[in-house]
Amino acid sequence: MNKFLPTNITRQGFTLIELLVVIAIIAVLAVMGFAAFGGLTGKGNDDRRAADMKADADAMEVVRSRTNANVYSAPALTDFAGGAAPKEPTSRTAKYCYKDSTSAGCDT
Repeated sequence: MNKFLPTNITRQGFTLIELLVVIAIIAVLAVMGFAAFGGLTGKGNDDRRAADMKADADAMEVVRSRTNANVYSAPALTDFAGGAAPKEPTSRTAKYCYKDSTSAGCDT
């Protein structure tokens, strides 16, 4: 039987064990990456909301300084920087809502 098998053949390729080890290492690295970077989107949205609250406070300060009173009131949408109120950074169904003398409702 051995006389029919060539003896000078070199086997090329990977064994099943080697492939499974590589797949396991890639899976562990992927899990570590998801754990490390998974919360960045939420943190970015929270930072955006904090900046939007600052924009609201600045718009209220514009109204207060314009009326020369020590009373804060709801700003018009044009009192925001850029002439528009901030928008919700995600696609959630709950949106930022504003009400002023010219319009009412949520952003769309």
